[in-house]
Amino acid sequence: MTWIEGSPAVIGGVHIGEVMNSVEVFRNNEWKEISPLNISRSSCSAITTLRATWAIGGLSEIRLDSIETYENEWTLLDLKLLQPCSLLGLFNLGNALLLIGARLLQ
Repeated sequence: MTWIEGSPAVIGGVHIGEVMNSVEVFRNNEWKEISPLNISRSSCSAITTLRATWAIGGLSEIRLDSIETYENEWTLLDLKLLQPCSLLGLFNLGNALLLIGARLLQ
C-alpha cells in the first residue's frame, strides 16, 4: 500500500491464487481501479515521492528485479534492481530512495 495523488492505494497482490496487476485508489468513499501495472506482482514494495509512485520488485511466477513508476500511467523502467527480490524496505530521502532488507530466495 502507498499513496497515489493524495489517496490511499493498493498495488498488485494475489486473488484466488493468481498474481494481479491491478491498482486501486480509495477516493470519494469507494475503491476505483486506475491504470494497471505493466507486470503482475505481489509482495512488491511501493512508495510515493513528490511526483511519482514507485512499485519495486515483488513476486510473479518468479522473484522480480523490475521497477515501475506512476505519473498518470505506469511506466516500466529500464533500471533494474541488482538482483530479484521482494519485501524491500523503502525510505524516501527527498531526491533518492533508500532500499533496505529484502527476501532474495524463493
